[in-house]
Amino acid sequence: MVFHKYTRRPRTELQNVRIFGSIFSRQLTLEKISADRQMTAQHIETTNKIEFWEAETFMNRFIL
Repeated sequence: MVFHKYTRRPRTELQNVRIFGSIFSRQLTLEKISADRQMTAQHIETTNKIEFWEAETFMNRFIL
């Protein structure tokens, strides 16, 4: 049995659901933020590769 933090009375099911729901939604938000950061990092990496490739081909025109 889970007790309420302040009153030390047993928690109702609704309180348990509400608390679990807020924890779960917070977890989802954190996962979304980390996924967004990963996407951004991949995007930056890809952009850097493309820019490097463009610069390389541009330089090769003058060398060849």
